[in-house]
Amino acid sequence: MSKSVEYLVNAMVANILLNLLDKFKDKDCFEILNEFSQSRTFENLWNEKTELWKESPDYIIEEYLRERNEN
Repeated sequence: MSKSVEYLVNAMVANILLNLLDKFKDKDCFEILNEFSQSRTFENLWNEKTELWKESPDYIIEEYLRERNEN
């Protein structure tokens, strides 16, 4: 993964986590980070071959919620 893509993904993860904090108000940031970082969506986001990193944070959040069956 190129450095520019890596920086992009890091920024997207931060944005996604802030949005998930708004959605899951009963959880703290560490719990949300732990759950998201163990998801298939997170794994695909870091896999350059899936090109999920090219999608918007909103799209990635929807994918994550579908994975959790919470959309």
